[in-house]
Amino acid sequence: MAYKSGRYISCKNDIMFKALFVRNEDILKQFISDMLDIPFKEITGMKILNSEIIPRDLPGKTSRLDVHLIIGNKEIDIEMQARRERDFADRVLLYWSKLFADNLSKGEKYESLFPTISLNILGYKKFDCKEYYSVFRIYEQNRRELLTDKLMICFFEIPKIRSAPDISDRKQLWLKLIDAGSEEEFTMLKNTGDPMINKSISRIRELNADIKLREYIRARDEARWRYHDDMRKVKEEGIAEGIERGVVKGRAEGRAEGRAEGRAKGRAEGIAEAKTEFIRQMKSAGLSEEEIKRIMSK
Repeated sequence: MAYKSGRYISCKNDIMFKALFVRNEDILKQFISDMLDIPFKEITGMKILNSEIIPRDLPGKTSRLDVHLIIGNKEIDIEMQARRERDFADRVLLYWSKLFADNLSKGEKYESLFPTISLNILGYKKFDCKEYYSVFRIYEQNRRELLTDKLMICFFEIPKIRSAPDISDRKQLWLKLIDAGSEEEFTMLKNTGDPMINKSISRIRELNADIKLREYIRARDEARWRYHDDMRKVKEEGIAEGIERGVVKGRAEGRAEGRAEGRAKGRAEGIAEAKTEFIRQMKSAGLSEEEIKRIMSK
């Protein structure tokens, strides 16, 4: 069942993305095997640590949906990031560090720390290169010696995949599947004859027919839009008010310092006052320092 106008909600939507993989562990297992080059037979004892699909704080205006799991002695976090976020790389590194630190219990030796992998699917181009996926580790900058095998952060950029993917490259097939939102795209993928890709297409259709899930997606998207629109208005109003105050103050001082210099100084002071007022309002609304920094960076 298509969502509307012959289109489906694609798995670039983070709720749909998580629902596909959390509800179908065989699909998740094959996805991880292909994207991280782990032999399928070696993926044993897989345990999903956050199987809830809908965040508790629905509509989840600033919530982060990911798939967090353990496979053997590896901890893996998978996230779908559809829209560009300027500080996304810093956020990924911060979240990776928390996962890595949390897998060491008090009193345990450092050698018991799990290798921790962050796997990020991007709906935009992040790196200025032709390669569609990038793997980051910690190396010595001259000798290229690997410091540790316990850090691995991967980025896969969907827009760098051609409309007709290389069917021998399973990573490309998965990225095209995540991006697909029409019968035409599904047909192209089905023609590859890949059993797990075909099963995934059937599950995506079923998820699109889930009225409750679609309503969650609609409500969350609407709440996010209202939230960011409200933040934009508060920011604009705060800056405008601050500039107005600063200009008045600057003009007064400008009688002594010179009208042009006074206006410039007033505008700068106004912007500073607006920024201070905006931060105060955001803290009053209950936002954390990290959330405020993310909003102001956009």
